[in-house]
Amino acid sequence: MNGLALTFYQKLIQLSVKDQVNFKRIVNKLLRVNYLTSQKQSDANDYFFITTNYELLKTFFMLMDCELILDLKFSVIALYNKQDTNYLNLRLNETIILLILRVYYEEKVKATTKVTISIAEVYEKLASTGLKERRINKTELQKILSLFSHYNLIEVINKSQFTEKTQIILYPSLLYVVNYEDINKIYDQLYTYQKSGDNHETIKKD
Repeated sequence: MNGLALTFYQKLIQLSVKDQVNFKRIVNKLLRVNYLTSQKQSDANDYFFITTNYELLKTFFMLMDCELILDLKFSVIALYNKQDTNYLNLRLNETIILLILRVYYEEKVKATTKVTISIAEVYEKLASTGLKERRINKTELQKILSLFSHYNLIEVINKSQFTEKTQIILYPSLLYVVNYEDINKIYDQLYTYQKSGDNHETIKKD
């Protein structure tokens, strides 16, 4: 491990001062948000910095017992803790909304590379899966979507005007948080929540 650390340091100091500053900033950002995608305009430069310096960043996170994944197919960067000690506790309503977003991504990505849905569609899916009784009001939904936005899973357009017409961009990073290969399994999971109380679920934060 000492040899790996030395190799990392030798390569790090070969970066320009500007790139070293960017390196530190992006490391802190990944530790905070866990996911990046080039599809998010404000993160595109960081995504390309990571792809350019992937081996160096990968080595750094290996020293922290983390795994940095670069998915060129979906343009996603994902950071995982190999010890499985860092989880994000989700309330049941948060889990339900997350699964609904994942379903919509799966259903719509075949037709377009930029997947968007409306707030109205979220409520439509709640109704169609028998979960309308969860009574997730707009204030709660706004908080839930803000949480997922923090981790770069989605982006809410015009957040200040939160109506049924408000658009949500769904990012491919959703594939890494809800990694069911069969969409029917996601629906099965949703149906199990029809009579559930307000329990908590856990997902990997990194």
